[in-house]
Amino acid sequence: MENGHRLQVHPEAIRSYARTLRQWAERWLELEHQAQAVGRQLSETVRAVPGERFGGSWAAQTSRRAQIAERSLGLAQALETGIARLEQAFQEAAQGLRSLSGAPSGSLPEIPLAVDANGRPIVSQFEMRVDAEILRRAGVSEDQIARLQEPDGRIRWYAACGPVALSVALRALGQPVPAQEAVDRMLAARMADNGFRERIQRDVASRLQKGRRGLGFYTGEEDLQAIARSYGTEMERARLPDGQHDPEALWRSLRERMGRGEQLMMLVRIQERPGAHPGDGRLVPYTTPEDPSTVPHWVTLGELEEGADGRYVTLYNPYHNTRERYRWEEFVASVDGQARGGSWWALSVRKPGAGGAP
Repeated sequence: MENGHRLQVHPEAIRSYARTLRQWAERWLELEHQAQAVGRQLSETVRAVPGERFGGSWAAQTSRRAQIAERSLGLAQALETGIARLEQAFQEAAQGLRSLSGAPSGSLPEIPLAVDANGRPIVSQFEMRVDAEILRRAGVSEDQIARLQEPDGRIRWYAACGPVALSVALRALGQPVPAQEAVDRMLAARMADNGFRERIQRDVASRLQKGRRGLGFYTGEEDLQAIARSYGTEMERARLPDGQHDPEALWRSLRERMGRGEQLMMLVRIQERPGAHPGDGRLVPYTTPEDPSTVPHWVTLGELEEGADGRYVTLYNPYHNTRERYRWEEFVASVDGQARGGSWWALSVRKPGAGGAP
């Protein structure tokens, strides 16, 4: 507080400004593409000096117009990142307050974070990109690629939680794997599979129909196994007790596997769309696969703890590249329906010859 005034932050208003900036930038680029087409037609039609002057004048201004759109997108991203980090700070503070009531005290266990090629922690899974050449190999047209690209020419992948979480599991096993490298290896290895290429094509068509840039296809077990194999690491589906009916047996099974040196990746449910905490990426209870406010999400388990008032799970969440602690009951409730059934399952990642008993 200063001079009797309070700093007030309105997250929804800031998100609204960011959305407006994105819409403005996309509309600007759309008009730019339309104007370029008209300009080319005019230059071709009027091939004399006036037409050439028009073409030269228009080309000279193209870079400046692209910079305006790029700056608008950059400001939108800065606003969104700022709000996300502010909310994360409040969440960490809330975890600290919960620790006063008997939760494990002190800092979170030292679970590795995902890093870039220079070994620096990334901001979030949304930094991951897909090279245009990969999309060409998948059968995506040049026009579609252009519509998926950001103003800087890069193509974001918004659902890269699987490869990013796996890169952290590999780091925990002693392999310094950058997150983007894990993404690149998966795409290169899976491109020979016709079903994978079709999955990308369907995702591209769906996103462009909705006017969205970037990619949003999810990763499955085979996709992640391709990454693990490329690093000489073993991965298999590990059968687990039904945590809904016997959470005690699930606790024992997870502790046993982690004690043998296995890194466990689990499919949980997070809140990504509007809700009580819009877009924070934290775990929420699984209800039905049709729940419009939540999405399936890969995380990597870090440590199981027992405090004075109960049990806790500390895990790595790639959404904002963070370590997070949950009550055991919260974690069990968040396990996605795809990982449930007669027996639950996780993906076990381990060095060759370590663990692996079903």
